[in-house]
Amino acid sequence: MPCHTNLEKQFADFLDRASDVVWYFKNERFGFSVTYYEGNRPRQYYPDFIVVAREADGREVMWLAETKGEIRLNTALKSEAATLWCEKMSRTAYGQWRYLFIAQRKLEGAIAAGVKSLTDMSGSLVMPRLGPQLRLVSLDDARAKREVFQDVNHVIHVEGRGRLLRRRGGCRARGLAGGDGDRKAGSADVRRTSGRSINGTDDS
Repeated sequence: MPCHTNLEKQFADFLDRASDVVWYFKNERFGFSVTYYEGNRPRQYYPDFIVVAREADGREVMWLAETKGEIRLNTALKSEAATLWCEKMSRTAYGQWRYLFIAQRKLEGAIAAGVKSLTDMSGSLVMPRLGPQLRLVSLDDARAKREVFQDVNHVIHVEGRGRLLRRRGGCRARGLAGGDGDRKAGSADVRRTSGRSINGTDDS
């Protein structure tokens, strides 16, 4: 099959060998496009390949496949538009559609790992979905009481002649020491830095 780049040829050779590929063609000869928007202006995106693959249950799935060696500023816009198009088409009577974006290194790595089918190829390219990283608990929860912040003494250097910002007890500021040794404790926490106080008033 005629291809413009070695990457496209590499992917086409993989499709020729893939056990689940029924047929495929290079889209430049067909001219199918997906509309996407860049700077509020409609543009046309032409995926590299259109592939039909048969899954284990016998269903045929249509794939829009894009090979990419260089990621450009509009690459994400094209991918998002193609993914959305496939999702909408899959809700119609025209079968299941999916989008596959294949970066060059990912393709080479999958082939080197011995991937034999397009379905396995797509699975190797999908990033696992992360679970929740934070969990909210009530302040009355035993864990909250057990793991409450302990009293700490943070000393942060404020740029300028040795001025220090001291934080204690759950990181609440207690005061700021100036170069002359002055200190003001309490909630205001206002001290001089480079001739001007933190709240913007002139100390000179």
